[in-house]
Amino acid sequence: MTPHGQLQGRAAAAVWLAGTLVGAAAFCVYSQSWQNGRYLMYDIPAALAVYSFPALLLALAVAGRIDTGWFIRLAALAVLTTITLGREFLVWPISGHVTCVVAVAIIQSRDAGLRPALRLAYWLPVPIVVLVRIFGIEGTVDTPLLTGLAAGTVVGAATAWGLYCHGRRGAAPAEPSA
Repeated sequence: MTPHGQLQGRAAAAVWLAGTLVGAAAFCVYSQSWQNGRYLMYDIPAALAVYSFPALLLALAVAGRIDTGWFIRLAALAVLTTITLGREFLVWPISGHVTCVVAVAIIQSRDAGLRPALRLAYWLPVPIVVLVRIFGIEGTVDTPLLTGLAAGTVVGAATAWGLYCHGRRGAAPAEPSA
């Protein structure tokens, strides 16, 4: 790798980390999670996982890797943003936290460009958010939780499938078997 390529990779990693931390911090300030310990346990892992997703889009742009896969991720981000804004301002019966952490976990765990430990780490917020929602915030399994799980699974699986198909287009054709 050339020194310029290393610098570009480091810059992209710095953008990814900074974007994740700034996004998560801004969300926690907006939602005022520090006022309730249960919400803090709920918001921090979810925000770190979820805000790493748009930060990754910025990092890929800094690295000059805007391709079809980048636009597939951008479409997923648009859908997740619509769901969370609908939840926040239109009172849709869906959990934005659950939807986003499930979708991002599915998408990022299928990303071959990430180290296996990081791919696994994207699943850590899922049980935290679901359990805090069941036992700490709502006290029950409710419609927003169930619709969030379903929507997150659909968005995540559709995006992961799109990224998989995009990756296959660049692969060499399989050799015919005898």
